[in-house]
Amino acid sequence: LYTNAKDKDWWSERRTSLGIKNYAVIAPTSRWKSKQWPIERFVKVAEFLFKKGIQPIIVGSPQEKSQVELLSKQQNTLCLLDEMSIGRLLAVIEHAKIVVANDSAALHISIGFSRPCVGLFGPTDPEKVGPYNQINSIVSADVDYSKVKYRDKKIGDEIMRQIEVSDVLHKIEENTHD
Repeated sequence: LYTNAKDKDWWSERRTSLGIKNYAVIAPTSRWKSKQWPIERFVKVAEFLFKKGIQPIIVGSPQEKSQVELLSKQQNTLCLLDEMSIGRLLAVIEHAKIVVANDSAALHISIGFSRPCVGLFGPTDPEKVGPYNQINSIVSADVDYSKVKYRDKKIGDEIMRQIEVSDVLHKIEENTHD
């Protein structure tokens, strides 16, 4: 993957002005409700990261702002949705200490930049959609993938609710050791 100079400069200047050195990208949104881990659980992840000295940075598209409202109201988070573009997303992810994301573009970008990540999978099979060769980065629900279609609106976030906060925090610990 490649981040253009304009977007790299934007993120460098933004980080410097805010004094951010060590940060985690949190990508809590999804086009499909069935692939979205509950936002209140991402709040707990952000609190955990902040206590570890890692600044939580929320990413997504500006149109997804309502999905992250609860998380963005937390004092310990920085929400960048209003400023995001694909290029800026690349710039932010490129140097993140870790990326915590639903099965989404942000997760797959983190793999492209060889960044540590924790991918949350419900109705999509990580063996089919990736992140490939990253089994240590996956937290998934117990589901028979042959019987589930993520586009089925009746699912809601029921499958994603099977993923426990403690399991995600454990994976973060595993993937952020220095």
